[in-house]
Amino acid sequence: MASFQVLNRSPDGSTYFSQLAMNNWLSAPIVEMVSRGFNGSFVEMDYLTMQMTAVPGFPPLFFRVYGHFNFVTDVTPSGTGTYVQAGSLINRIEVIDATGKVYNYVDGLSFAINSNKTTVAINPINAFANSFQFGEMPLNEIMFGGNDILTGNAGTEVLDGFGGEDSLSGLGGSDALYGNAGHDTLNGGDGADDLYGGSGNDLIVGYTAGDYIDGGANVDTWALTGTFSTGLSVPVPVFYTGVSFYNIEAIRIIWGEIVLNSSQVGGSSTVQTIEAGSISRDSLRVDMAAGSNVMNLSTVAFVNWNNWLGEFDRITLNGSAGNDTIDGSLMDDRIWGFDGNNLLRGGGGADNISAGDGQDILRGGDREDTLVGWGGNDTLVGDDDYALVPGAQYGDDSLYGGAGNDAMTAAGGFNLMDGGDGIDTVDYRFLAQRPSEPEQFPVAVTIDLSRVVNPNDPNSPFSAFVTLDMTEVHISMARDFLLNIENVEGSNYADTITGNAVANVLNGWGAADQISGRLGDDVLGGGAGADSLFGEDGNDRLIGGTGSDRLDGGAGNNNLNGGEGADTLGGGVGNDILAGGAGSDSLSGEDGADLLRGDAGADVLLGGFGADTLRGGAGNDVLSGGGDADRFVFDVALTANIDRITDYAMADDVIALSNAVFTGLAGGLLTETRFKNLALGAADTSDRILWDPSTGGLFFDADGAGGVAAVRFATLQAGLALTAAEFVVF
Repeated sequence: MASFQVLNRSPDGSTYFSQLAMNNWLSAPIVEMVSRGFNGSFVEMDYLTMQMTAVPGFPPLFFRVYGHFNFVTDVTPSGTGTYVQAGSLINRIEVIDATGKVYNYVDGLSFAINSNKTTVAINPINAFANSFQFGEMPLNEIMFGGNDILTGNAGTEVLDGFGGEDSLSGLGGSDALYGNAGHDTLNGGDGADDLYGGSGNDLIVGYTAGDYIDGGANVDTWALTGTFSTGLSVPVPVFYTGVSFYNIEAIRIIWGEIVLNSSQVGGSSTVQTIEAGSISRDSLRVDMAAGSNVMNLSTVAFVNWNNWLGEFDRITLNGSAGNDTIDGSLMDDRIWGFDGNNLLRGGGGADNISAGDGQDILRGGDREDTLVGWGGNDTLVGDDDYALVPGAQYGDDSLYGGAGNDAMTAAGGFNLMDGGDGIDTVDYRFLAQRPSEPEQFPVAVTIDLSRVVNPNDPNSPFSAFVTLDMTEVHISMARDFLLNIENVEGSNYADTITGNAVANVLNGWGAADQISGRLGDDVLGGGAGADSLFGEDGNDRLIGGTGSDRLDGGAGNNNLNGGEGADTLGGGVGNDILAGGAGSDSLSGEDGADLLRGDAGADVLLGGFGADTLRGGAGNDVLSGGGDADRFVFDVALTANIDRITDYAMADDVIALSNAVFTGLAGGLLTETRFKNLALGAADTSDRILWDPSTGGLFFDADGAGGVAAVRFATLQAGLALTAAEFVVF
C-alpha cells in the first residue's frame, strides 16, 4: 500500500502531493511539512532523491517526474535519480512500466523520506510482497482510489482517502482528514484536527482539545482511550468534553475513565451505542453540559458493560447546579443531582442515585437501587414491580433520605429504607398485583415502626411484612427494614400499621386497615374500607375516610372524624373533638370536656364524663350528655330534623340556639318574653321558643301567635319544668 501525505488535485485535473512519508511500521523518521505553491496547483519541494528497491517478479516500474509541465527525470528500481532541484515545482508524477503503460494503483509499496529530506525510498511492504496489483488508469487514481494508508507528520496536512477503506493518521499539527466513501479509520493525532468520515461505517480514533469530528453517513464510531495512574488499577479521568462531533452513532471506550457531557450523549445526540473495552474496568462519566438541564441515556445501548475480573464497568451521570432531569441507562448507573430541584430516574439496572441539595425526586427503576436524599425535602421511589414467582427478579433497594423531610417508595423486593434526619415517609401505595398472576396478590401489609431493627443482623425482625393470597394458602413474607421513618402511607390492601414514640402520620388507604399511633401526637387515616384507628397516647387526629370505621382516640386531646359511612367514634381520656361525618354514626366522648358533632345522618351522641358539647347536625339524632354540665347545640335549618335529648339535666345542662336559624332572638340568655311553657297557657305574639312538658316537644314559632305554624326541633324528657334560663342564643 502506498503511503502519501497531503494528496491534492489541481484545477486542471492533474494530481500532486506536498509530502511523502513513511508508513507507521517503518523505522525511518517523519519529515517536516513541505511548503505548497501558489493557488495550490504546484508543490515546492526541497532537494530530494527518489529510490526504488527492486522486487523479484515485480515488473520494472518508472516514477516519471514532471516539473512545471516539463519532464524532469525517471526513477527506476535499479538505482537512484535526482528528480527535482531545490525550488523546483512539481506538476505531476506518473507510475509507468517499460512499455509506457500508466498504472492506476500499486498495492504493496511504501514511501519514506529520510531525516535530512534528501532521499525518498520506495520499498515493498513484506506482508504484500507476493500480492502486487496493477491497473491502467491515470496516476491521480493512485492517490485517490483504493484502500490507502495516509499518514501525516508534525505539520498541518490535508489527507483525503476518497474511495476505498482507508486509514488516515494526522499525527502532529492541525490536520484535515477526509475518509469519503468506504469504511475508513481516521486518527487526527495531536493538534486541533478536523475529521470527516464521509459515507460508510467509519472509525474515528482519539481526540485532542479543539478537534471537530463529523462521522458522515451510515453508522460511525468514535473510539476513546483513558489513562491509569498505577498499572491498570487506578483510572485517571480523561475529559473529552471539549470536542465537537456530529453524526456519530457509537462510542467505543478502549480503556480507562472517559468524561463526556450531555450534549454529546443523551438528549438530542445521535449516539445510540456505547461499547466498553475488555482489558480493564472501564468508566463513563457524563456531566451536564453548560446551559442544559436534561440528560437522557435510557435509549442508548451499552455493549460489553459487564463483569471484568469481579468488578463491573461504571457509568456516572452528574447534574448541574440548576434544576436537572436525568434519565439513567439500562445499566448500573451512579447519578448525582447536586444542587437544584432535580428529577433523577435510574431506569434499568442496579442504580445508586444521590439527590444533593434541593427538593429532589429520585426513582430507582428496576433491580436493586440505592437512593440517597441528602439535603432538602426529597421524594425517593424504588419503583420495582411486586413479584412472587419462581425465579422472579426482586429489586432489593436501599433508600437513604439524609437531611430534610423525605418520602420513600419501594414497591417490591426486600428493601432498606433509612429516612435519616427530618420527618420522613415510606409509601406502599404502589404495591400492586401482578396482572399475569391474578391468583397471587397481597391481601394484607403489616408495618411496625416501633420495631428495633438491625439490617446487618440476619436474625433482626423486619419492619414490614406482606401477606399473599396464593389461592388457597395465605403466606407471610418479610419485606423491609425501616429506620428513622416517621410516617407511613399504606397499601390498597388490609394494612396493620403501628407507629412509634414520635409524632407519626399513618394512612391506610384501601381495604380494612388497623392503625395504631402509639406514643406521640399522631395523624391516622383509614382511607377506603372499614378501618380501625387507635390513637393511643398523645393528642391524635383520626380520620376514618370512606367505609364504616372505628375510631378510638385513647389518651390525650384528640380530634376524630369518621368521614363517610356508619362510623363508631370514641374520644377516650381527654378533651376530644368528634365528628361523625356522613352516615349514621355513633359518637362517645368518654372522659373529658368533649365536642361531639353528628353532622349528616341519624347519629347517636354520648358525651360521657365531663362538660361536653353535643351538636347533632342534620338528621334525627339522639343526644345524651352523660355526667356533668353539657351543652346541646342547634344550628341547622329546621325541617323534619328533630333531635332527641335523653338526659337533659336542668340547672347543669344548657340548650344553645343559633340566631341565624332561630330568627328574632337576641344573643345571650333567652329572655322570659321569648319563652312559653304551653302547660301554663297559650303562646302570644312575643313568644318564640315553646315547650310542651306533656310530650317533651320543643318548638320554634317564628311569629308567636301569628299564622306561621311552630316547628318542632327537639324532644326532651316529658314533665321537665323548663324556663328561659335553660337557653342561650349565639
